[in-house]
Amino acid sequence: STQSTWGCKNASVRAWKLFRLNWSSGITVALVNLPLSLSLALAASCTPVSGVVTAFWAGFAAAIFGGSHFNIVGPTGALSGILSDLVGKYGVECMWFVTILTGLICLATYFLRWERYILLVPQPVMQGFTVGVAIIIGLNQMAFATGLPAAKSKESFLDNVIFNFSRLNEGHWQAFLVTLLTAAALLVLLHYLPRVPWILVLTAVWITIGAFAADAMGLETLDDRYKSLDISLWSLPILSIDFGKVGSWFLDVWFISHVMSTTFVAVLETLLSARIADGMTHTKFDQRGEVLGISIANLASGFFNGIPATAALARTALNVKSGATHRTSAIINSFCVGVLGVLLLRFFKYLPLPVVAAQVIVVAVRMVEYHELAQMWRASKRSFMLAMLTAVVCVVKDATMGIIVGMLFALIQFASDMGLGHFELRRREYTAPQQPSTCTVVEGVCVLEGESEGLPQNVLIYRLVGQLAFVNHWFHAEKLKLHMHADIVIVSFRYVFFLDLDGLEGIEDSLNFLISKGARVAVVGMPELAQPLLAVRPWFTQPGRIYTTEREAIHALLLMKPPQIMLSPSEIADMKEGHEVVASVEQSALELADAPPAAARNV
Repeated sequence: STQSTWGCKNASVRAWKLFRLNWSSGITVALVNLPLSLSLALAASCTPVSGVVTAFWAGFAAAIFGGSHFNIVGPTGALSGILSDLVGKYGVECMWFVTILTGLICLATYFLRWERYILLVPQPVMQGFTVGVAIIIGLNQMAFATGLPAAKSKESFLDNVIFNFSRLNEGHWQAFLVTLLTAAALLVLLHYLPRVPWILVLTAVWITIGAFAADAMGLETLDDRYKSLDISLWSLPILSIDFGKVGSWFLDVWFISHVMSTTFVAVLETLLSARIADGMTHTKFDQRGEVLGISIANLASGFFNGIPATAALARTALNVKSGATHRTSAIINSFCVGVLGVLLLRFFKYLPLPVVAAQVIVVAVRMVEYHELAQMWRASKRSFMLAMLTAVVCVVKDATMGIIVGMLFALIQFASDMGLGHFELRRREYTAPQQPSTCTVVEGVCVLEGESEGLPQNVLIYRLVGQLAFVNHWFHAEKLKLHMHADIVIVSFRYVFFLDLDGLEGIEDSLNFLISKGARVAVVGMPELAQPLLAVRPWFTQPGRIYTTEREAIHALLLMKPPQIMLSPSEIADMKEGHEVVASVEQSALELADAPPAAARNV
């Protein structure tokens, strides 16, 4: 009993200490998180209430079950473009199902350990996706930013943009001016005074202005567009399921592909955000635990009528910079968002829609990593073009297709790069004359007679470096065939770290070609990973084919009787006229094997 009491007291002391260290950062993030969650929900074509519900439930679940102490989970710009497409085609009533399905697929990712593959997305594709999504959520604010009246949205993003451009004459210059000034002020203030929650400050200012002067200024507010802003953190849409509609969604390939994209972005952004937070705090997050956390976060959000959520990079960075030391900060943030949402959302109805547009545009502008794009342009124009291709496809088609096309072209680029073989070539030619040998033609075959040491001994060592696979075996095959006149060819596998059956077969074909031209061949340094492949390629297991070292192979091949050389008809005719084949040997090539390996070159 005494031990239990002491343990409870220690736990209470530790909890109070964590609260004392993290309450300030939690409240700071919440003050920014509340208006942003509301605006980003609108950017996803959902209701403002769903944004607050998501920030509360998803943020709380991720903070409790996640593997990172610093991630702030909620509605984000990275998901807004995909969700807006889904709402445009299926209506806002599909969001709860999309969110729950996202959580279930995230959970499958956790159990199948697929998160390791999600992180393999190349940076150009991710940067291009970010640029594309930024353009989508920015242009989606055109109606709010220009004061256009409400109208039924089109199914595709481009159709919406064209439709809004066609009716710009219906807008109000006052709305555009408010959007422009608010966005510019936010960008400047957030750049020079980043510790101040300027989004909340300007939101409060504009709510006050909207309550008294919105009509006079000709500005539309949230109350004009969304008549009911009553919030309930306990709404359960799952209790009123239309199974026929859900079944039609589930059988729609377009719907499922967008849900998969939502899941992919949710997991990827969460892991990237946690990794960035680790870099800022010199800690290490639990990757699998974080995937489990985002799974439960989306299930909780969908269950209570929220929208899909992921970690927000900017809010996570704000959490760290505000002094967070533990997940307690994220818990306080979600609790404050819920309380403030319930208490203050009734006042948000006075917020002018152009101010909402300005906040979302600022998020879009700030989510693009311009320095990364600049470095990419300087370092690799091809990577930059891949990023731009991904962005264009995201905008012209949709974000899902942008990821698919970007990944496809990235794989093609990778295969092209891997198709350039890495090798090291050593060759020696010696001119010291020796006793000549003669060639006697027997049934079209030249039989060399004389001492083996009297034969030409041009030794070629071809050292493979890196991988030998289906993408580059042809390259090595062509290089080897260029040296058909060498007397001894040794192929070294010592520096091969990946090998497949196609690569082994390509080398075998090349060596058979060299043998047909009269060369003596050998293989050295066959790695352990090749042993299973040798069982199906018996050529390599024949006597005199594989040696341990280059020195051993050279010594054995110098003493080996040269193979019979097949002659062409003209060469046979020359032999019958009494011509001799004179060969001069130079000197032992054993010193070649002792030469230190040079740096592999990429050709």
